[in-house]
Parts: sequence; structure tokens; C-alpha cells
Amino acid sequence: MRMVRWAELLFESFAADEVIVYICSAKDAIPFKTMRAPTNVDGSPKSIPPANYFGAMAFGCNVFLRCHRNDDFTLSMCHILLDGKDHYNLNDEVDVYFCFPNLGVAIPMRPGDFLLFNSRVPHCISTRRKFAHRIKSITFYLKTMVVGGNNNSMELTVEQQMLSNKYRDMVGLTRT
Repeated sequence: MRMVRWAELLFESFAADEVIVYICSAKDAIPFKTMRAPTNVDGSPKSIPPANYFGAMAFGCNVFLRCHRNDDFTLSMCHILLDGKDHYNLNDEVDVYFCFPNLGVAIPMRPGDFLLFNSRVPHCISTRRKFAHRIKSITFYLKTMVVGGNNNSMELTVEQQMLSNKYRDMVGLTRT
């Protein structure tokens, strides 16, 4: 959870203000869950506060990800680490590329790098550049279905119905 909190500090520093406002407004309307530290053995909560923005994280070791899209609520974040190295420098070698094939963009990533990206744009991670390197990737994200409650049997509150109608009017959908 400490790593998640550090990632969220970076998220707050680099994400546009409207992204932060968007998540906070959604959380006010629908109190969805984000990641939190497990409780202590005695059942008491850990002293680490829960995440503000990320609902989950995915880990990979020496993987490459084929091109895909995700239905994440807002921006996601990828972090690259190199096994056995705990200090990183700006002149470290590039280990992988985070690619957006439809855009023709490949972003070089060195150990320690964080990348904030829109996961709805097709993306992938290349194979590692050196077979001897053990690359670890960590991705932080918030799924749209988590924010939406992922439960169609739940009745909307008056405020949620008003927001839904406002959105439908904005994008030209018919109301239900």
C-alpha cells in the first residue's frame, strides 16, 4: 500500500486537474471501493490509509503484453523495475518500450520509470531488451465496472439518476 500511495502522489502531480475532479466527483456520487491494506491479525485496521484513486494493480515479470485496450475509469499508471536494482539513474539503459501501435508511438522505459496513460487507447509492452534482465512491471488502475458498482440490480439514488440523465443528454443517448 505504501507503493500505491507513492504512485498516487505521482498521479496527483501529473494528471490533469479535471481527471482528479472526475474521480472525486464519481466517488461522491457512488462510494466505490479502492485498494486498502489488509487488517492486522487482531482485526484492527492498518495505519496506512486506503488508496484514493486506484482500485487494483497488476504485476508482471519478464512479460510482454500484446496490444490490447482496457475499460479503465480514467488514466492508468505503469511502473517498471529491474530485479536486483534498488537505485535508479537517469542514464540507466532502456529495458522495455511501452507502445501505442495505432499512434505509432513507442515510449522507452528505464527501471524506475512511471508512465501515466489512457488505457482505452490500444497499448502493449515490448519484450525486454536484454534477456539477462529480470524486468518487473506494475500497473495501477481503476476499472469502470468497479466505479459503476458492477450490479445492474441496484437502484440508483436520485442524485445518481440525475447525473445519469445529464450524461445521456450530453452524449445524445435516449433516457430509460
